Amino acid sequence: MRAFLRIILVIPLGLIAAILAATAVYLAAFGFPAADFAATPEGLPPPVLQPALVLTAVIARTALLPFLVAIAASEIFAFRSLLGWLLFGGLLGFGLQLLGFPPELAAPSSFLPPTAGGIAGAFAYWLVAGRGAGLSLTSPERE
Repeated sequence: MRAFLRIILVIPLGLIAAILAATAVYLAAFGFPAADFAATPEGLPPPVLQPALVLTAVIARTALLPFLVAIAASEIFAFRSLLGWLLFGGLLGFGLQLLGFPPELAAPSSFLPPTAGGIAGAFAYWLVAGRGAGLSLTSPERE
């Protein structure tokens, strides 16, 4: 029962936390002023909401498949290393930036936000679900 609950609750919550953390770090790299987070006088949503929603969708769309493969591998092989997840997240962010903008077309500093976002997303996933990867009811850690 615990394995079933882990699959349908904990892992999806970890994915959501990873995507939201990556979005927050990526947006923070652009330095939005505090006024962009407040509602407008006309009662419209804050101006930062639209880029945040678009960026969340882009991150979810592009990073979901590689992240799901890493999750499946970590669950099968009981891989719980924080350092491993941070390296994976950084490489994923860097790799996705390479696919989107080859180095000859991008400024060197343009790789920093996606790499930092990948690291933050991997850390958030590890906090929520990655620390308990591969634990089953028969493992000695549960007893």
